[in-house]
Amino acid sequence: MQSTSLTERIRHYYDAQEWRYQYDEEKNMFRMYMKIDADELDSCEVRTTVRKDDYFTTLVNLPLNVPEKKRHLAASYISAVNYGLLLGCFELDFRDGEIRYKNTCFCGDTDFDERYIERHILVGLQMCELYGPGLIDVLFRGADPAETAKKLKDKDREDEESF
Repeated sequence: MQSTSLTERIRHYYDAQEWRYQYDEEKNMFRMYMKIDADELDSCEVRTTVRKDDYFTTLVNLPLNVPEKKRHLAASYISAVNYGLLLGCFELDFRDGEIRYKNTCFCGDTDFDERYIERHILVGLQMCELYGPGLIDVLFRGADPAETAKKLKDKDREDEESF
């Protein structure tokens, strides 16, 4: 029995969720916009790209570009947030202020449970929901980057422990 390609497994997952997406065959990339549950942030662009049928990367772009004069604050906040993360990381493009969450799943040609696809696609949205409001506080309300990141990490740990 021939295994299903990674691209087809990801397509199946997207279709099963009834997500409206575009597929770019040349780039082997799925693209969509997802609403997130975060104050002052609306929807994020989500791009999942399959590479050589060995791994896929999901990028979740926050719906804002950091003004040039505040990029050092954003970088400080992102650095504090990224420290200790287990799956993926935030990135800041200093050229244009774009912020995104990047997560890559190296899976080779193994058939694995669809839950892994789900985890690797959704983690970026969950991280943007959790840490996006803190970024707004740092950039536009004068909050301290390290303190804000710590507060949100502590909240996340408390939420995990309540399960």
